[in-house]
Amino acid sequence: MISAAALATAHLKELKIESEQDVMDAVTFLGRAKTAIDQVEAQRIFFTGPLEKHVRDINIMFRGISAPLKEAYAMVKGKTEDWKRAETARILEQQRLAREADDRMRIANSVGIIESGSVDFLMAPEAPIKRVFAPDGNAQFRKVWTHEIVDELAIPRQWLMVDEKKIRAAVDHEGGVRDIPGVRIYQEDRLAVSGHPATPIPAAEGK
Repeated sequence: MISAAALATAHLKELKIESEQDVMDAVTFLGRAKTAIDQVEAQRIFFTGPLEKHVRDINIMFRGISAPLKEAYAMVKGKTEDWKRAETARILEQQRLAREADDRMRIANSVGIIESGSVDFLMAPEAPIKRVFAPDGNAQFRKVWTHEIVDELAIPRQWLMVDEKKIRAAVDHEGGVRDIPGVRIYQEDRLAVSGHPATPIPAAEGK
């Protein structure tokens, strides 16, 4: 079944405002609609307000419990990642030194300073650790792409975002900003509607 509001909306799609009387009729409708909207919102708050407060209280309680755990988790995770970065750098340096030693020995072998095949005793460099299996948890290191901004002025426009909320706050009042490069600032008429004082709709009683 189509609701009365849906029927009214469908009918109003054909509404035309062509005279002051049409404006008067439109404002009459808008006032009644605004009153109904306020009443519905008041009822919604009546029912949901206590529930939302209860949910907020629960969230606050559990945030207090989880906050120190999350802080400790982030601290240990960060220190582990710092160790992995340092260990990776150490192993890369070890691999570089091993390659240089291997190259020197191959050159020495090629000119007959040492006998052929004697380079086999070089110890293979370590491989970076990738997975950890611990008694109460498993983890693996994986490479992810990330970033840091080093020069905001050098960032291409396609990666920038205009803060329209900040512009609106600067423009939308008497004495506000009236000149921002790249922004057209202008005035337009907006209709502000007020209905009759909203009275709460009585809650439906169960039969």
